[in-house]
Amino acid sequence: MYLTGLYIMTPIPPDIAQDEDLLGRLAMRYHRVGDRADRIQFAKEYTDVVDRLIWSGAWHNAPPPEDQLPHDDMPRAFFEFWTR
Repeated sequence: MYLTGLYIMTPIPPDIAQDEDLLGRLAMRYHRVGDRADRIQFAKEYTDVVDRLIWSGAWHNAPPPEDQLPHDDMPRAFFEFWTR
C-alpha cells in the first residue's frame, strides 16, 4: 500500500521538536522555583521559544497544560496564535 497526499506523515523538523520539548522543561523549572525573579526569567525564556516556534511557521501542536505557564505568565502571542 502506498500513502500519498494527506496521508503522508511529514517529520517534525528537529529544531521544532527541540523547542517544543524546551517549553516543557521551562514550564517544569518555572513551577519548581518559588522565587519570583527566577519565574520571571523562565517566563521570558518561554516567551522567546514561543516566538521562535510561531515564526517558524511549523508549530502545529499546542503544548499540553502541564507544559504551559500559569495564564497570567503565558505570552500573549501564544493565545493569539492558538485562537486564530
